[in-house]
Amino acid sequence: MGAPSVNLKLFIERVSAKVSKVILSDSALFIVPSLATTLASCIMFWLLRDYAARELNAIAVIIMSSVILSIVGTASFQFVIYKKVGEGNLSKELMAKEKGISTFLVLGIMTSILFSILSSGLAYPYFKYVLHYSILQFAYFAILLSLYSITWVLTAAFWASSKYRYPAFIFAFSYSAVFLLSYSVYHLNPSYTLCGYIAGIAILLTLLILASRRVFGISVKRSKLLEAFITMPELLLKEYWGILFQTFFTVAILLDKIIVWVSEGTKAGNGLQILGPYTTGAFLGLLPTLSIATLAYFTEKIKPSSKDLYTGTLTDIRRRIEEYKRLYRRGLLTMLAAGFILLVLAVGFTAYYIDDAKVLAIVLTTATGALFFEVILYNSFVLPIFSKSHISAVSVMTVCLAEILAAPFVSNNIWYASLGFLVGSFIGFLVSYSWTTKLLSEFDYNAFRAFQKMGQKIESAG
Repeated sequence: MGAPSVNLKLFIERVSAKVSKVILSDSALFIVPSLATTLASCIMFWLLRDYAARELNAIAVIIMSSVILSIVGTASFQFVIYKKVGEGNLSKELMAKEKGISTFLVLGIMTSILFSILSSGLAYPYFKYVLHYSILQFAYFAILLSLYSITWVLTAAFWASSKYRYPAFIFAFSYSAVFLLSYSVYHLNPSYTLCGYIAGIAILLTLLILASRRVFGISVKRSKLLEAFITMPELLLKEYWGILFQTFFTVAILLDKIIVWVSEGTKAGNGLQILGPYTTGAFLGLLPTLSIATLAYFTEKIKPSSKDLYTGTLTDIRRRIEEYKRLYRRGLLTMLAAGFILLVLAVGFTAYYIDDAKVLAIVLTTATGALFFEVILYNSFVLPIFSKSHISAVSVMTVCLAEILAAPFVSNNIWYASLGFLVGSFIGFLVSYSWTTKLLSEFDYNAFRAFQKMGQKIESAG
């Protein structure tokens, strides 16, 4: 739950410039926000026992809808920040870039606020006429949507600049406050539990803003802001495949759950039913995706630039290519091995502590799909080297399509939603992996062409 579930490819690209010991530390720090949000949320809902099932589900709907909509809505701008900030060299250029981030942060904050206002206006009829929520409940949603939207933009800037310690500490501290404040207000007056939750998220955003002012600075000249605004459409058009991958990646992870929530909500007559066996099983089944952090060990050498690949003698070029292929295979196997271990842990935990056959089937199906899904993520780092970013976007779109095709069967059995994720991830895996292996096999041919062109240039110069 939260933005840490997105931007994995670009995170891997950033940590690739560090030594292994630091990479391990940053890999651990990268998943801290996800762990903090998940742990605090699970404990909080487990302790809210005095609520009726319908009231507790309403709280879950307000929180999850604001989180999901804010992540999807700001995905494109998060990608823009990574492209503009996160692809510079970690040297003198970074110091100059850090102060230039403020322009995009201000533009991102303004865009997030505008997006939140428009989205809230569009969502109001749904909250009133479908969910039958009160004005106060809708206000909770609108406030959380604004807070989360700005949060993901600021967090993206820290990750793009390799400042992983800031979001790790801030999320861990703030979500502890979220839990304490929510639970305290719950004991005083259960009707206002979400006020405590919102106060905790406000602390999260405040700390991120203070840290952003210290690291990047948030003030910016109007001329620079206008310049960034004018160049934004060109950047979005140039990077549309990356933006599509970023957006559909998030949608693919959440779509099966949304389909079940709508289906179960229709049956229950409350519009959306989030709390239930599918939510428990589906989120436990995503545990293997945390193994993506193991890639940080291999990205220092697996991300050579085209200049590094195609310079020197033909023998040197071929040696680098073989090393690249070896590291690709090694990284892939390590990630899958770690993912399989996490799959076993998730299944074992479910079988021992939950002891529900339906939940266990959902966990096993989703976790298997997660192994295929993370290969798509892994290859999304490799494919841009060959200018094939669209393959990654098509792969995650395939996952979404399979989930949609499985939707008609969900009313009979919610397990079909996880099956849609598994089938879609497998097909997307086949598309991504077949293209990646094909392009890697043609590396030598491309190297020979590059070497030949270099020779022709030398002859022409002579």
